[in-house]
Amino acid sequence: SMQLSDLETELTKHVQASQQLAMLETERESLLSRIGELEKATQKLDQLQTETLLQSVKLDDMERLVAERNELNQKLNQLNIGYQEAVQEKENLFARLCELEGDLVVEKEVQEGEEDDLNI
Repeated sequence: SMQLSDLETELTKHVQASQQLAMLETERESLLSRIGELEKATQKLDQLQTETLLQSVKLDDMERLVAERNELNQKLNQLNIGYQEAVQEKENLFARLCELEGDLVVEKEVQEGEEDDLNI
């Protein structure tokens, strides 16, 4: 009778241990599943982080390009102003040249007139 109750006790312990093991196994499966989900989420986060970095690099590039473009536009404007000034200067010089040529022609005619006066 003593042995039978010992056996029942052992059997009960065994059943309880089996149930606990089954519960732990279920919990383990659940945790593994959750870990899998977290790993996927982490991969997604890494991907997003990489994309964000790329976007910020693109943004930096864009800002740099915009700054460069503005700088080039300023230089172009300065060149345009310089060009306009040079054109104006050229026109002024040409007008002055025409005046000088006119003076020269008048001077020449005067000289020829004086020579004619001398020849007479």
